[in-house]
Amino acid sequence: MKLKCDEPLSNFAFSFNWRRYAKEAKDRMREMAMAEADLTLAKASAEREASRAKAEAEAAKAEATAAESKVGWCRLTLSNPS
Repeated sequence: MKLKCDEPLSNFAFSFNWRRYAKEAKDRMREMAMAEADLTLAKASAEREASRAKAEAEAAKAEATAAESKVGWCRLTLSNPS
């Protein structure tokens, strides 16, 4: 009888299981990276929205201040019917 494989069965089983776990770990890391990227995009979007809202509020405040500070001329005409 000839030996087909000269390494112990335990080494073969270890290598086989290691590949399966390595693939699962790689997939899990990819999922985590994608989730982190989504979270980063959501955070950036929220910050951009807050910045835009702040700019709009400042513009509205400046517009209101400009409207309040306008002084117009008023002509008062008195009539004396007598």
